[in-house]
Amino acid sequence: MAINDTDMGPIRLPPYDPEILAIEDTQHRPIPSSLDELLELRKEELQRDDSIYNDPEIDIQDINVSGLDCEIPAIVLTRKGGTTSEPRPSILFLHGGGRVMGNVYVGLAAVSELVKDLDAVIISPGYRLSPDVHGMVSVEDCYASLVWMSQNLATYNIDPARLMIAGVSAGAGIAAGVTLLARDRKGPRLCAQLLACPMLDDRFDNLSSRQFEKGRGFYTPWGRYAWKLVLGDDIERGTVSHYVAPGRAQDLSDLPPAYIDAGSGEPFRDEDIAYATKLWECGVQADLHVWGGGCHGFDLFYPTEIGAEAIKTRYAWLKRTLRERKEPIIPFIVLPSTTLSSTTPLVTYAQVPGPLGDLFQSFGSSHVAKVPLSGSLVVTSGQPGFDRDGQLVTECLEKEFEACLDCVEAALVAGSVKAGLVGAHKFTAYFVDIRHEPLMQEVWRKRLPEHRPTWVSIGVSQLAMPGMHIEISAEAVLFK
Repeated sequence: MAINDTDMGPIRLPPYDPEILAIEDTQHRPIPSSLDELLELRKEELQRDDSIYNDPEIDIQDINVSGLDCEIPAIVLTRKGGTTSEPRPSILFLHGGGRVMGNVYVGLAAVSELVKDLDAVIISPGYRLSPDVHGMVSVEDCYASLVWMSQNLATYNIDPARLMIAGVSAGAGIAAGVTLLARDRKGPRLCAQLLACPMLDDRFDNLSSRQFEKGRGFYTPWGRYAWKLVLGDDIERGTVSHYVAPGRAQDLSDLPPAYIDAGSGEPFRDEDIAYATKLWECGVQADLHVWGGGCHGFDLFYPTEIGAEAIKTRYAWLKRTLRERKEPIIPFIVLPSTTLSSTTPLVTYAQVPGPLGDLFQSFGSSHVAKVPLSGSLVVTSGQPGFDRDGQLVTECLEKEFEACLDCVEAALVAGSVKAGLVGAHKFTAYFVDIRHEPLMQEVWRKRLPEHRPTWVSIGVSQLAMPGMHIEISAEAVLFK
């Protein structure tokens, strides 16, 4: 089959699997012509999944997760009748629906069997949808849910070495964004990411997007419609974040292994292939499966032979990835900076008005911090850039500076400053070469762009150990 494209000439379409073709003809859903129509479509999906609720082996708990500015509803799935004493794997599952529809149950059957097979704990958050919200909000909602998981390891006996994120379609795109955010915020650490037919790129500049401009089911115009609602004015302003559209990300290094799959007959096919290729380019392991004849979501919604095979393959990867690991991973937990700052509401920061204040803000620091004397002052000693084995990081200056901040955070937490770096109002940095200060500022801005404490930078002739380039101390107040 071919379609006409005035710019590219005729574009041929890969054939659908015969079983899928027979079903997909009945699944066409027109794009909503108004917000009211979209809200009606949402209402159709509000019912819960009774197949999971009625499963005699699964317990479902309703919880609320503290987000940036509201409580996020979520459900937690655990195995009924108690668990073994062994630590359990956990999955943060993000539903599909174009980020404009869907609920905590959509696609959940793809991972719910792991509750019974591996005694896994599954958290599915009801992140906020567009056009009610735009841009980073849904990503931050899901990151807050990941943080909640990391804070409740003991409650559910979760193994910190087996914390995974998974998503379907739009949820898979958000999962990729949350994984990038967790890397850049230095935690929580994920062991793997499962991205099923992920919605990753808002630009639609590839062959599969052109191939499926017309069609049934989920086709390219549906994707454009969803992205327009998700991004709002960001498209015109050219300010689309790679956390929102991970297909735009240039650096995918230091991410956990990924499983990515798609159908050959869907508009997301080529952006998914490109993302897997970029992961390989950046030295990250990725399993990529493109199922011949599959449309978007074919394995989740259509009972076909190819769908059953795709589910079996994905499930085998999940079980293999979540099997108990013998080497422990020390959990390193960091909350979103905007959330963490609320844990020290009595500390206020201010800038001198005008260009000087703008300069300090660009450094990621403030002119002054006002701290009421109504608690305990916590002061760390100078912290070097050591790794978790107690060895000085010498790989490069940036890595040493990052390790130095890790050590400062660990010291603050040891001093009962649970918020870590964001709970501190003052930092003092000692440089062997003061010219390294701009790099340190850059490392700080990448790590906590919203937190602007006071900074003091001091040049010294040498530090305690040969090879050290920086040492940082911090101050925080524990309020009564």
